[in-house]
Order: sequence, then C-alpha cells, then structure tokens
Amino acid sequence: MQRAFPRSRYPVSVLLALLAMGAVIVLASALAPRLLEFGMIVAVAGIGVLAYPVFGLYLMLAFFIAQGSPLYTQYGIFSGAYTLSDAVGLLVLIGYLMQSLRPNRERALAPLRGRGGLAVAVVFAYFLWSALTSIWSPAALGDLLYSYRNDVEHVCLFALSILLLTDLRKVRGAAGAYALTGAGLAVYTILTFRGNHGFDATSLSSQAYRGGLPSTFNANELGIILAVVPAFTAMSVAAMRRGVRVLAMAAVIPITGLALIILTSRGTFVALGVAILVALAASQGYRRRLALVPIVLLGAATFAVLSATGHLPAYFQDRFTQAQYDQAGDRIPVWTLGLQQFADHPLGGIGEQGFETILPSSHIVGSSTTSAHNDFVRTLADFGIVGFGFLVLMITVLGYVAVVDSGRDPAGIVVAVALAVSMLSGTFLQAHWMWAALSIACAFGLVVSRSRPVGTAVHGKLLVGTTALPQDTGIHRSDVPIFYHRGPASG
Repeated sequence: MQRAFPRSRYPVSVLLALLAMGAVIVLASALAPRLLEFGMIVAVAGIGVLAYPVFGLYLMLAFFIAQGSPLYTQYGIFSGAYTLSDAVGLLVLIGYLMQSLRPNRERALAPLRGRGGLAVAVVFAYFLWSALTSIWSPAALGDLLYSYRNDVEHVCLFALSILLLTDLRKVRGAAGAYALTGAGLAVYTILTFRGNHGFDATSLSSQAYRGGLPSTFNANELGIILAVVPAFTAMSVAAMRRGVRVLAMAAVIPITGLALIILTSRGTFVALGVAILVALAASQGYRRRLALVPIVLLGAATFAVLSATGHLPAYFQDRFTQAQYDQAGDRIPVWTLGLQQFADHPLGGIGEQGFETILPSSHIVGSSTTSAHNDFVRTLADFGIVGFGFLVLMITVLGYVAVVDSGRDPAGIVVAVALAVSMLSGTFLQAHWMWAALSIACAFGLVVSRSRPVGTAVHGKLLVGTTALPQDTGIHRSDVPIFYHRGPASG
C-alpha cells in the first residue's frame, strides 16, 4: 500500500531545527508582532512542507478558502493567510522539485500528459491574455500588480494540484481539507448570527442578510464556498465505511444549509439548485442518482424545521420576493454598461481591471458599485471577444475533466456546475477559493480517468480487474468496478 505522504529525504535533525527555529520566532513575536507571520511560515516548513509537499498543498488550499471568509476581514491572525499561502506555495514548489523532479522526472511530469496538460495550458492561456490586455488598461499600476499576483497564484495552485494530487488518497485528503475548512466557516457563520440576532430574527430587514458578519465581507462568496462543502465531504469520505459516510453527510448538510439560509445569497441557491438537478440527470448509474435523493431530502427537512419552528429569518423571504435587479446601481445597469464597453472595444476589451476602474465613476450606476457581478460580462468588457473565447475554452476543458473524466460522479458534477453557474452572479474567477475548488475537482477527474483499467480480451470476453491498474495510483479493489466486454477477442 502506498503511503499518503512519501518518506522524507531530509534528516530528522533538519526538520527539528526548523521547527525549533519557528517556535522561538513565534514566542519572540509577543514582543514584535510583525514576526508572527514569519515565525508561522518557518514552523510550517519545520513540520514538513518541504518534506511532504502534499501536506503543504492541503494547507495552501485551506488558506485560499480562508481568504474568501469573514475571518479574513475580521481577525488579524487570519489576514496573514494571504502571505502564508504565498510562502507555503513557494515551499510546496521547492519541496516538489527537490523530491520528485530530479530523481523521477518522467514520473513527476506524467500528470501533465493528455488532458492534465491541456487543462493547465488553457488556464495559463486565459491568464496570459488577461496580462497582455494590461498594456492598454486604464487601471492604476498598483491594481494591475495586485491582479498579476492573484493570477500567478491561481495558475500555480492549479498546476501544483494536478502534479501532486496523483491518486485517490491524496485527492480525498485535499477534498477533506476543503470540507473541514468550509464546515468551520459554516459553524462560525451560525454562531455569529446567533450572537448578534438570536434565531428568532423576525424583525430583521432585508438589508440584515449578512447575519451580523463584517460589512466589508461578500456574503455571496461565502455562500458559494459553503454550497460545495457537502460535495467535497462526500468525495473525501467515499472510501470509508457506510456508517461513517452517512454520519458525515448528516452532520454537514444541516450545518451548511442553516449557514446558507442565514447568508441568503440568491445566486448561491440558484447555482446549487441547478447543480443538483444536473447531477440527478447526468450521474452515471441509478445508484448514484438515488444517493442524491436523501441528501436533497435532508436539506429540505432542515429548511422545513426552521420554517415550522419560526426560526427562519424574515429577511429570507424578502430577499427572494423583492428582486432588485432592475434598480439603479444593481445588476442589470452594471451588465448593460459592461456590454456597452464590449461594443466599443470588441476585440481586446478595455484591459485588465479596466471595467472595475471606470465603474465607480459611471453616470449609469451608483458610485458604490465596484464589481461587474458577472464573470462573463467582465471578461467581455475587459478582455474582448478573444478573452471571452479563452474563457469558454477553459470552462469547456475544465468542465469535461471534472465531470466526464470523473465518470460523471455526482460530487464532481455538483462542484463543476455550481461554480460555473455562480459566475453568472459574481466575479469569482478573481477569488482564491474558486481556484481551490476547481483544482480539487479537476485533479479528481484526472485521477479517476487515469485509473480506468484496460485489459486483454480472453475467449471472446474482456475482464478488466484491479490487477491492470498502475501500481502508483493508490486505488484499491473497492474503488474500481469490474467491467465485462463481450466483443470479439483480439489476438
């Protein structure tokens, strides 16, 4: 059985020295708070990022998700997640190169063959074109540099995920990192709401839908983060016993469901509803479809209990009955302006960050509006028809990898469809958590695709068993079905 993490190539004394150094710096940070982040970075390196790059990738994914949470804007310790994710990402890359590339170059780069390499290439092409458009962008240099930093991080995270998540055990670990982080954010949302309003929030107006979370926080982002937590939970516990799987889903769905009701993000509910319907229709095998039914029923039961006991926030109904898309300063005027900018600059758009630069000073919408609220409209306005073509190509390739290559797994379908639909109501391609979710979903599809067995025809029937699997896939007999083929024998 292959280890989840490879054996360290570094002396134990080196790791202990790094850990001790990190501990000393963290203690010293009591006198100099700015040393805290550096101390944490060294401590993380000491516990094994260099020795175990996959573990570092799990931390990096967790940090990226934390950046889309209210913790990032409310607590100083979590604001360091941005710096920590960069540092950990660099350590992961160094550890990967030191451990795998030089002694096993062909094996290390094997995940980039076929659709793995194509997926990384289309992601790189999209962000490369966005960087080129900065030549004619009206945005300030500081805004452009900030955008470059995000783009580089997204490409690196995606590529490292494809390279490091090479078997089901590692992919499930990454999915577990997302699920645990997201479940923690859901609990935090519930506790914050309970502390500010109680659960009998019948007097709250529609403007209180943030549930007492920071006013600078984007509730729509946290909504999408939480919407895919059950899917990643199912992915992470798929190899465990049935009782554990049932217990995990029974705990996660009510928690995330209550948090989503508190946040009341309309785009999130639309994205999640469409994703579940597509999964029910497109999942391979009736057993997978039936497995979605109790999940849907559990979510509906959570909503019904809240409504029957009078704990459903009054503003929940207001947010869905009072559509504000036609009012000044909201979605339709913003989208109209974006399409007008595309019509004026159809080929290459107005440049990176251009639309968000001109939006606050526009006479069409209010000065408080700073986002396009739609990735497709933003891409058309900023990058023109060329950038939009790269976007469609990227969605097509990544969607195929996450859905078709995964064998139309319900979890992969829910994640891919929910993220794609959410782009209609937000500019989430600029968000770190979006790329954390995409990286895991695509790595899962590629691993499942590579693990499909190919056998040899015998006596007119082809029996494909687990013995035909590569030795380094980490997939066991219970993970892969046995297929029969009644075609003619070949040789």
